[in-house]
Amino acid sequence: MSIGKGLFGSVILLGLAINTGCLVGGSSTVKRDGKYVGEDTLAQIQPGKTGKAWILATLGDPSEKKELEPGHELWKYSYKETKEGGGYVFLIFAGSDKTVTGGNVFVEFKDDTVSKSWRG
Repeated sequence: MSIGKGLFGSVILLGLAINTGCLVGGSSTVKRDGKYVGEDTLAQIQPGKTGKAWILATLGDPSEKKELEPGHELWKYSYKETKEGGGYVFLIFAGSDKTVTGGNVFVEFKDDTVSKSWRG
């Protein structure tokens, strides 16, 4: 008789858990480190028109600078993106996933004007 009451109680608890929606859950986060340049910002850079001062004011200091020849520079903006996600099914399964990617945006200058910009 006591086994039946225990089983009945477990079934009731399981039924309540299902009805309240607490059996399945999850979360995800995205973290960026470095100098990320969004697509909209990259699209605003116009070769032959955009100046070094605008790039510096908008994007900040580059991750790296390289002088290709006198008056010809290449600036690099690098970033790393970490995506973490996890999920669970109450008392049955739990898991997580972590993905790390990165990227660069390059801006090439001839004198003080952008000659070329690209994502690479």
